[in-house]
Amino acid sequence: YKDIPSKLVFYAAPHDVSKTISYLYESLGDRKVFLVKEITKVYETVLCGMLSSLSIDNPKGEFVIIVDGAKKEIIELSDDEIIDELTLLISQGIDKKQAINDISKKYQISKNVVYKLAIEL
Repeated sequence: YKDIPSKLVFYAAPHDVSKTISYLYESLGDRKVFLVKEITKVYETVLCGMLSSLSIDNPKGEFVIIVDGAKKEIIELSDDEIIDELTLLISQGIDKKQAINDISKKYQISKNVVYKLAIEL
């Protein structure tokens, strides 16, 4: 679950909620968290904070823990680095169109940007 970019949702029993939050902090790192007590009920309560600092005073009732997903690390490449990557892939026998798609997905760069650099090759 550590690398999943979408939000994570867990159910926690009242006697386990503190241990669950501690475990999530140790496993996932410090992330934003919402703790919802008695979700969809009249006395619904929402606490917001970070896994490292969220504390529960009165752990009675049902709890739903919603944790932010993993943040993708964005790697920024210079034009020269993109051209080097393109050259490497093409030298390995990958056609230019596939190399453009691969680099675009891998580094989350617009295909148009990579394509314009590929024209220079």
